[in-house]
Amino acid sequence: MNASEVNQIPVLLLAWRRPSAVERVIDALRTVSPATVYVSCDGPRDWGGAEGQKVTLVRNAIDKFIDWECNVYKLYHNTNQGCYASVTTAISWFFDHVKFGIILEDDCVPHEDFFSLCSALNHRFANDHRIWSICGSNFQAGARIGQASYYFSINGDSWGWATWARAWNVFPAAKRDWAEFRDSDRFSDVFPIPCERTYWRNLLDDQFSNPSSLKHWDYEWWLASWMNNALHAWSNVPLIKNIGYGDDASHTKSLFPFGRCNVAPLGPITHPTFVLPSRDADRHAFMWRRGGKEIMERERYRFLYPWILRYREVDSKGLRVYLSSAVSRLFKRISRFLP
Repeated sequence: MNASEVNQIPVLLLAWRRPSAVERVIDALRTVSPATVYVSCDGPRDWGGAEGQKVTLVRNAIDKFIDWECNVYKLYHNTNQGCYASVTTAISWFFDHVKFGIILEDDCVPHEDFFSLCSALNHRFANDHRIWSICGSNFQAGARIGQASYYFSINGDSWGWATWARAWNVFPAAKRDWAEFRDSDRFSDVFPIPCERTYWRNLLDDQFSNPSSLKHWDYEWWLASWMNNALHAWSNVPLIKNIGYGDDASHTKSLFPFGRCNVAPLGPITHPTFVLPSRDADRHAFMWRRGGKEIMERERYRFLYPWILRYREVDSKGLRVYLSSAVSRLFKRISRFLP
């Protein structure tokens, strides 16, 4: 795929209050120099406080560091919209203007090969309504799924991805049709593992229990794809590095094990023979990214599960270190009740 085709893919950058992270993402974009960049930045909850200063720094960084020749379009909010509204509004705005594009949050640093993958798969699947998105992350712990450059999954991702307007336009129906889908046989068809069904049922029931305070836009996006039997293409090597762990993050306050992955070159792009989801990959994602292993063990061992965790901690740390940390935890609990 030549450079002129790669840099023609429009990019949507979603920003808020992390100026140093935004600079790193823009530095990565400069390698490809996309010809069209859309930027959405949510407003602070208080312009006069520290958050307002950070948002100002972010907007200044956008003006300063997007320094290659390109068209830049901005959607800046004066007041804080919140994660759900700011992101969904931005993506809808993006796809009011483009048919296909890459979406990067301000903590998702892309490898340049991600753009090549997106360009190749847009050529291949632009009119194939089975395929809903291209995901640059990889949470398979180094295991390859098949021999091609990418594989298919029933699950999408929001850590650096690309999609088509034709798919995003289906998004609003998910909220409306959730209850009917949840109570149908189709829900069991999507999730054959009982505890995985329970996991998503609980999360989505909570998501829709209070329509005035929706939290996770990506849950609804994935739900829409499950309802339509859609597939998502995942790179077989990590092409996105998430750098957004910490206090300024909306969700990823601490570094999860699956986030400890370094990007790598993808190499020449090869395609799978069959357009089918990898159940092994989907199972692995549930077990390790969604905590499915812990959920299943908790159900299996019930009241013994806390003791199994203690045994594992002793086995990994040694008895002396375990007892020292246990005593420390005990004193912290006691100190709460002391004057």
